[in-house]
Amino acid sequence: MTSSTLITIAIHTFDYAHKLRALLEREGIAVTLQNVNLENPEVSSGVRVRIDQNDLPLALRIIENTEIFAPESIQEFNSFEHLVMVPVDFSDYSYVAASIACHIADSQKTGISLLHSYINPSDGRNMQLSARLTLESSSDKEANENARKQAEEKMSVFTDNLRNDMKAGKIPPVRFRTHIDEGLPEEHIATLAKEQRPKILVMGTRSAERKEREMVGSVTAQVLDHTRIPVLAIPEGLTMPEDTQLKKVAFFTSLDQRDILAIDAMCRLFSNGGIQVILVDRPTKRRATTNDECKKSLVEYCEKHYPNFTFEYREVPFDSYVTDFAPLKETINPDLLVLPNRHKNPFSRFFNPGLAHQILFRADLPMLVIPV
Repeated sequence: MTSSTLITIAIHTFDYAHKLRALLEREGIAVTLQNVNLENPEVSSGVRVRIDQNDLPLALRIIENTEIFAPESIQEFNSFEHLVMVPVDFSDYSYVAASIACHIADSQKTGISLLHSYINPSDGRNMQLSARLTLESSSDKEANENARKQAEEKMSVFTDNLRNDMKAGKIPPVRFRTHIDEGLPEEHIATLAKEQRPKILVMGTRSAERKEREMVGSVTAQVLDHTRIPVLAIPEGLTMPEDTQLKKVAFFTSLDQRDILAIDAMCRLFSNGGIQVILVDRPTKRRATTNDECKKSLVEYCEKHYPNFTFEYREVPFDSYVTDFAPLKETINPDLLVLPNRHKNPFSRFFNPGLAHQILFRADLPMLVIPV
């Protein structure tokens, strides 16, 4: 590095300048400190913080978001409310989900909560014991400690990758915190969602082929049934688009009054607007056909109350988007599916699953499920 390439990015007190240098150097940026008062340096009026001009974009991202890149950033995050919650299993598709969650959190001026649950290795053995009381052995405790340690190490790598992408400008810099606990994933997610009341849950899911083979054990499907928080399901294989702005959304409506609640929740979530909303007809057993006047009224209501969005009504044969998504992609080609989800009791869900469950297991499209 030569002096001709150095630029001053800040002038601070001696103590703060050294803290800033430590932060930047920890992120791989070489820093030179220089007294402002060169004629009489022992009576300094400030310290220049200087870096190579090629490091300026990265340095500015770090300086403007010191609460993210400083070591104590996660502990300072506790004051955030209405955050975006992201369950992760450290897979590639859960990383894509976390990246998309960063974009949502940035638009909502909030942060994200990354959570992971692990199964105690001894639980499988203990559940096979008889009903008599048993004491947890030292080997069981050691196995549990090792499982937690492995989860913490993987979470550390996961968050380091997020920070690196934030520094590189690939995703918006947003604050985040982590939560790791023992237990079943679906129970852990439901409990924390009830405690933290996030604005939305963003979950990576497996491909449609793999989900159908493991239909009974889908964590995402169980979360849909047990939480009253909107869930955004990101399918495996979806890559982060360069332009993350939604352009076209397919909203499935049965012209039910509760659909208005879901439309309102969707528009609040994507409050920046600029989205074309295609209202897709969803006939029900009670209403096999749609009334043109009802369609017109719904579109007029939406246009009046959500002027930042555009709305239109289209009909797609009901069976086509349950068993074959090709017609839906050809006629609409949406960036996102949005479905109101009416909760059913477990018996009804098993024998007559709702449309959200059917699409979850059969489509490789991003899907937002809104409880109503």
